[in-house]
Amino acid sequence: MAAADKEAPFLRRGAVAVRKRRRPAVLRFALPAVLALVAAFGLLRFVSSPHFALRRFAISGNSQSRTEEILAALSEWNGRNLVSLSLAPLASRLATHPWIERVTLTKRFPDELTVRVVERRAVALYRDGDAFWWVGAEGNLIAPYDSRRDRTEYVGDFRQGDGNNRRSDARRRKARASRWRRGAGA
Repeated sequence: MAAADKEAPFLRRGAVAVRKRRRPAVLRFALPAVLALVAAFGLLRFVSSPHFALRRFAISGNSQSRTEEILAALSEWNGRNLVSLSLAPLASRLATHPWIERVTLTKRFPDELTVRVVERRAVALYRDGDAFWWVGAEGNLIAPYDSRRDRTEYVGDFRQGDGNNRRSDARRRKARASRWRRGAGA
């Protein structure tokens, strides 16, 4: 082996280095750009395919609001593309339901939407003429009471005292009301 072969190519003297022919600048940038464009178009076609159409709804956390009512509110979005679906209109539509306080929507690919509901807590019934209304913890009316849907028995204790000691009964009611306002409960 010759001594010139052992030396690095850039140290060789007298030998002519072969120049590589450079590709034109247009080809150096155009080819990767075309490949990226083709890949993006293929990805877009795949994502917008019927494979990602919304077909299933998984609803949890509801006891007062009926599943059928929630599905009816979401039926407008059935069959839409789940990838491009904006969840804000769905959440605002569900927020109009009287029992729903908060809702969490989650996309489950390829074709499911998970709906987790937090309902308002009813603490009392309010009588308005012949009708009854559920009253929430904040003191607002939630929804009309329907005895056909409710299978719970309610027992109320409406003792007024013996009538002899009205002043102490009034003091107890006033103290109970002030404890309630401070958050100590009933």
